[in-house]
Amino acid sequence: MARYTPEFLAAAQRRYEDTSDSLAAMAAEFGVSERTINRMRDRGGWKRRSEREPRELSAVRLLDEATTLLAAPQAAPSQPLPPSEAGVSAVERIEKLVEKEIAAEEAARAQLGRLPRTRADAERAARTLATLTQTLNALQRLRCGTDRCDDDYDDMPEDIDAFRNELARRIDAFVASRMGEEWMAAHSAPAPQEEN
Repeated sequence: MARYTPEFLAAAQRRYEDTSDSLAAMAAEFGVSERTINRMRDRGGWKRRSEREPRELSAVRLLDEATTLLAAPQAAPSQPLPPSEAGVSAVERIEKLVEKEIAAEEAARAQLGRLPRTRADAERAARTLATLTQTLNALQRLRCGTDRCDDDYDDMPEDIDAFRNELARRIDAFVASRMGEEWMAAHSAPAPQEEN
């Protein structure tokens, strides 16, 4: 087998271990045969694809771990965990793992370029990202020390009628900018009459 640079071998190993790309695609990209990729795997001691945990299961495992942590501090559920607690280091560890999983999903998407994912891959990615989102939500609750963090944010407007009127005004302005004022005047409904 020919000599390859450490950078080449590291790139091939990363592609083999961290993606679901076929051997044929990898071989074409690196300019070697599939047999050569397998030889590099065997000589380099790479983790076989059959031994690795699917990303979707990894995300579920992280959610289980975060949920277990969330259920653990039952002694004082309304108090946030102090930074010195062991639980916070576990939260930070899980957050880093979640970031790694999200980065892997982004890399897989970027690798396809403009090509669409297969239906099965798209569904798997959606399930994985949904699970990672749930995990981050559980970790946020752990950091706050409650089931829901206390903040002033509420997505419901105080005056729903004023919100609707402003939304209607913005929609009309958007349509007018696209269609022209004449079209809007001809197609808009008359303003409702107020009752006394």
